[in-house]
Amino acid sequence: MCFWYGKNTVDKMRDSRFIIEHLDNNPHNCSIENLAFAHEELNKAKAFSYDKTRPELIAKVAMNIYKNFETQEFEINLAFNQLYTLTLDENNTNKTIPLNALFLQYPNDFEIVLHNANFIATSLKRELSLNIDGLNCYSYKYEVAKFLTAPPGKTLPSLVKHNGNWYLILNEKSRLLAIAPSWKRKTLV
Repeated sequence: MCFWYGKNTVDKMRDSRFIIEHLDNNPHNCSIENLAFAHEELNKAKAFSYDKTRPELIAKVAMNIYKNFETQEFEINLAFNQLYTLTLDENNTNKTIPLNALFLQYPNDFEIVLHNANFIATSLKRELSLNIDGLNCYSYKYEVAKFLTAPPGKTLPSLVKHNGNWYLILNEKSRLLAIAPSWKRKTLV
């Protein structure tokens, strides 16, 4: 953080009881998108809520929080290990889209991001649908899931090259743990 924000800023934040938050709870991951300043009370709340619930969800969804250093905005991203759909209303008709990933954009307010992350985790843990309109995100993007069918009597390996593209085949042996934030991806809607 001293490298990106300067030692004076880091010292001022520490004097105000802010800590350097590792968003994925891994103290060895010091990539800039994994670091944010958080008040020590908010850090404790995260430790006893989001940090405990997130690993329980991995069979269903890989959930991560990132911070974009350039814009200072946060993003919650969800990479689905099980079928999950997004229903959109287009021209008074519901359209259901299978999701590979969902990217929720937030302003620079970690308290709101953490509150929404806990709400999302609880909803997904209880297998409830997620109402994006009920969140405080200002925007979202998504990546449509692609499906491959195995030939009759065969199973697909964990990695498959199809039409020149590589695909990870998700099953009980291979799951997503994290995916890059939206600003590092190209195939979003």
